Amino acid sequence: MADPNLGDFYDATPLDYLEHSRDTNEGTANNKPQLTNFGRSGEEALDEEFYTQMRDVLTSGTGPNAAVQVFEYIQQFDFDGLTSHLQQKSEDGVEDLMLLLEERERGGMTPLLYIIGELQKICQEEGNSDAPTDEDQLGRMTQIVTLLLERGALPNATPKRIDLRTPFSPPPTDKTPEEVEEAVEAALSNAPMHTICTELYSINASSSTPSESSLRPYLEKVAMTLKGYGATLSKATCGYLHDAARRGYLDTVQFWTETLLIDIDAKGRQGMTALHFAARSGKVDIVRYLLSKGADRGCVDGRGKTALDAATVNGKEEIVGLLNSMDD
Repeated sequence: MADPNLGDFYDATPLDYLEHSRDTNEGTANNKPQLTNFGRSGEEALDEEFYTQMRDVLTSGTGPNAAVQVFEYIQQFDFDGLTSHLQQKSEDGVEDLMLLLEERERGGMTPLLYIIGELQKICQEEGNSDAPTDEDQLGRMTQIVTLLLERGALPNATPKRIDLRTPFSPPPTDKTPEEVEEAVEAALSNAPMHTICTELYSINASSSTPSESSLRPYLEKVAMTLKGYGATLSKATCGYLHDAARRGYLDTVQFWTETLLIDIDAKGRQGMTALHFAARSGKVDIVRYLLSKGADRGCVDGRGKTALDAATVNGKEEIVGLLNSMDD
């Protein structure tokens, strides 16, 4: 099924071309190319009958209208309306519903990415405003995320990127395994899970009482829902565990290990684990927690050093004593 909402390099859709072609004397508008009369000779504008018929084709049918309605429901945070709409589309056919859930608006966002983006805006606005958070709205937004995933939205969706090629471009070359891994990591760093985890981490980083944040329980629920539907955690997302261990953010360490189920001994920068980072920085509570959850004290970093070595060389005597006491 052709997508009438797909934009070209100039972000112009077929409908844009049609609208601009009505008057070829307007010239370039909004950085879009000047359009001729679809290859017809002369400079006359489209006749009204052709324009009307073509516009009806591009704006009719279940595809574009249904997609527009989905984004309108999300913009209004109308969970009930979206539920009814998707139910109707589901009854029309599973294929149509799946196409609908992966439809993209002009910014390249699927419905799931769009609602995640709206959650991100609220998080960023809360830090710059004294106005109370609308928890009813947050609740509906969380419900919308769950609904979209239940209906089949892809949890690892990423914003659309245009790979511009011309007939004169050199043929694509096979990517090395390292390049493939790098591309996957870049994609996951733009996926819903990383966006939500970034905002969760920011709450801990910017507040002395993160547990009191009204946003936190909703973000945690969204992260858990995404995880439950198969969202993949990027290396950057996992990296927040190490930074939280280094900075002493116990809430983050607990959520990352107990809920997101990140390997407690996962290695990050310079081959260090969360225990290395906590021991080196003297974060006693974090070290105690990690040890209680089975962190491997014997795990070595890229230089062959253990967490005990890191604590010793950095003069963290309490940590040294704590790690040594585990041998008793």
